[in-house]
Amino acid sequence: MNIRIALCLTVLWLASTPMAPAQKDPADEIVEKVARYTKIMADREPDASWTLITRLKALGPRVVEALKPYLEKGSPTVRIAAAGTLIHFGEKALGHKALLALASSPDQTLAARRITLRILGSQGDLSIAPDIKSLMDRTADPRIKLEAARALWVLSQDHRPAARSVLEAFLKSDDLDLKAEGALALAAFEAFEKARPVLEALRDEPSERGQLARSYLRTLNVNRQLQRYSVENARFVPARSRFDLLAEVLHKIDHYHPDGDKKSVEDLLGAAAKGMLRKMDTHSTYLTAKQRADWMFDLNKNYCGIGAFVNFNQRDVFTIIRPIYSGPAYRAGLRTDDNILEVDGWSTRDQDLNEIVKRLKGPAGTLVKIKVMRRVWKEPRIIAIKRARIKIQSVRWEMLPGKIGYVELTGFGGETSHELDVTLGRLNAMGMVGLILDLRDNQGGYLPTAIKVADKFLDRDKLIVYWEGRNKILASREEIRTTEALTQPDYPLVVLTNQHSASASEIVAGALQYYGRAKLVGRRTYGKGSVQQILNLNSRPGDKFFDRPRRNGWYDTGEAFTDRNRNGRYDSGEPFEDRPRKNGSWDPGETFEDQNRNGKRDEGEPFEDTNSDGEYNPPEAYEDQNGNGRFDIGPGIKITIARYYLPDGRCIHKERNRDGVVVEKGGIQPDIEVKPMEWASWKEEEVSKLLEGNVFRKYVNQHWDAHKALFDRLASYDRYDHTRYPDFAAFHKSLNTRLEAGDVRRWLRLFVRRKVMDHRGREFVGIYFGGDFQEDRQLQRAIVEVYNSLSPPRSVRSIEEYKRFEIEKE
Repeated sequence: MNIRIALCLTVLWLASTPMAPAQKDPADEIVEKVARYTKIMADREPDASWTLITRLKALGPRVVEALKPYLEKGSPTVRIAAAGTLIHFGEKALGHKALLALASSPDQTLAARRITLRILGSQGDLSIAPDIKSLMDRTADPRIKLEAARALWVLSQDHRPAARSVLEAFLKSDDLDLKAEGALALAAFEAFEKARPVLEALRDEPSERGQLARSYLRTLNVNRQLQRYSVENARFVPARSRFDLLAEVLHKIDHYHPDGDKKSVEDLLGAAAKGMLRKMDTHSTYLTAKQRADWMFDLNKNYCGIGAFVNFNQRDVFTIIRPIYSGPAYRAGLRTDDNILEVDGWSTRDQDLNEIVKRLKGPAGTLVKIKVMRRVWKEPRIIAIKRARIKIQSVRWEMLPGKIGYVELTGFGGETSHELDVTLGRLNAMGMVGLILDLRDNQGGYLPTAIKVADKFLDRDKLIVYWEGRNKILASREEIRTTEALTQPDYPLVVLTNQHSASASEIVAGALQYYGRAKLVGRRTYGKGSVQQILNLNSRPGDKFFDRPRRNGWYDTGEAFTDRNRNGRYDSGEPFEDRPRKNGSWDPGETFEDQNRNGKRDEGEPFEDTNSDGEYNPPEAYEDQNGNGRFDIGPGIKITIARYYLPDGRCIHKERNRDGVVVEKGGIQPDIEVKPMEWASWKEEEVSKLLEGNVFRKYVNQHWDAHKALFDRLASYDRYDHTRYPDFAAFHKSLNTRLEAGDVRRWLRLFVRRKVMDHRGREFVGIYFGGDFQEDRQLQRAIVEVYNSLSPPRSVRSIEEYKRFEIEKE
């Protein structure tokens, strides 16, 4: 059994610590920033609106309310940017309405109307296609007609013939500029043949459009070579269509495979789509309905339930691995290793893990009765738990000896930036002299959140990252810069990375390294520098919906709250008024228009939202129209559209050749490379045997009552001294192991820390050895670098807990 798998448990840090000093209301700060940005950009040309959108998006979802007044006031540049930002954050109806009004107004300049139509084409959806079609048909201005046709082509496959007809008409224009624009637009959509004569006439122009024409003609030439190859190798291509291959394979599976009747066509088509995208790169994929829902949950881990990590133990009994200490299970008395025998009278014995978890989850405020057995109890007990909304925080922290702040970011979710603000405020109030930011195993998340994290340590207007793709409509070059002045003191900063740090975490680490703000310690990062976007599938269309206001179950800027600690801002746990608001997307339970008359909501089936949190939670009622016994949401594809580049032009993406061999390492190379401590294989085997025998947990339970205070001290720091553990010599001898006393002590302390967490209801940052300054070599080196960077430098040897660090350079 792999030790890391056996013991790697996700933990949270929800400790109660001193509050940061009172600060200005975040909502007021956002209003001020919006006013400042819009004033600066008000006199710029409309094509600068995208720069303003980029800055506004970096302010996060709370910018929405501050932007609404700008939809009808200010310059066209400001109005366009306000509407585009609202669309980005889900206020699609408002944003679309404002942009359509600008695009349709003859009082606006030609430049403003054209830019507006381009943003509608890139950020709009099927719902506005009829309005764009109407504008295209009725406008007399040829350039507006051309831009509307471009947008319509992108937005709607059904309206594409009409858009093509308009663009092709421009090829006959006497105006050479209009003829060129029509040809380039057609070429951008790979409609090369009609555009080819005009492109050939443009190819020698020493201009940007000449360069584009040359590029499109090269693409046309490649396509012709591919077609010629297909004809020459016709035996490999079915006569009627290249896609007949897929139909023929499906037919043969259905007729000849022993399990051919057990797989649906939809499942097989999904597998084929997944294979095609996988052929392009490892990060592009087809997402089934369930996979899409799971992916969204992973970015914002919120659910309603009892609040505990659960699994089967070694005896196949359903067990609490660890309660979430802010959750209802812990408040009701559940602890680590408690066995859950029944859920509402339903036995968990020999049941599927997902089915048990589904029964434990449910609407906030509802009761679930579970039968629990603990080792020291004579009989099982029935415990009633009131379910609650569980939020899994992405920021965990503690103050290390010597006033060194240690902050671990597990991902970049919607609330990560706010959580980090609160954490840094607490650490600064406690006298922090240096900070270690741990991005190890952080596989990314939301890019805007990552930018906000970097922004806290860098001055304003610093380029953090830019991206650029082949499709200039969907992935034109976009630069992301910091928008704030420095918010953190210039204390020493060290960032920890490893081979699992990817995507957004690499962007943060790379930017802080480039500007010399942080020193990187650890291992080279993974190298995931590709930009993915979730695209809906026209072949699996969604229906028009009516977005009813809903409560989302968490605090949003502007909502009234009770400021219990009087620090001038909302903090987790304080009561608040959860106001209904539209989110710009269909939520199960909202009525919809069944446009394709297939009798179901294609991107999710309707349900009764009994807890009004805007999402489906078992056991809420829903209409199971496909009869599969579960709630469904629509599929989509996650596809790479561009690459990320750091300020110095480096692409962090790991590149492979056709055979999958790495040809460019990518990633971020740390300033100081430190390997984690590795155990000899024989030691791993010995530890595995001890873990299977449950010897460490038994020892801790046997000695707990008599040595609680001692264990609490050892959990923080045991001086690497095994003799401080009661009856250790006898315990070590009873194990009959080849492991030395120091090795056994290391693992025993791990189980002591787990028990102490349960006792005090508060996590250590590192439940495994990572994040534990006493055992984590990479963290130790980071501490050394902080001390070396102090002014004047200090030696870690001056701190008792750090005297035995392994600090030699590698």
